[in-house]
Amino acid sequence: MHSTIQFNCTPEELEQIIIKGIMKYEALKEETLVSKTKTYSKNQVAKMLHRSHKTICDLVTDGHLETASDDKRITAISVNGYLKLNKSK
Repeated sequence: MHSTIQFNCTPEELEQIIIKGIMKYEALKEETLVSKTKTYSKNQVAKMLHRSHKTICDLVTDGHLETASDDKRITAISVNGYLKLNKSK
């Protein structure tokens, strides 16, 4: 089943709609790329989450936080995911 939306606009208005959509997509893509590559030290994460260094180490050991390839720094995307999962707690 296909849905069709029709609306009237000038070619210039359509161009602006497309440009705005592309700009939003590019901003989201850039944000995702940064969050995948940014990392924090365990101490930085401890301060951000108001937890002890040991608690952060335990969260990494238990798999709740993911480290980068060096096994020392924690990825920003992992911290964001942890915060979303534990938002209501």
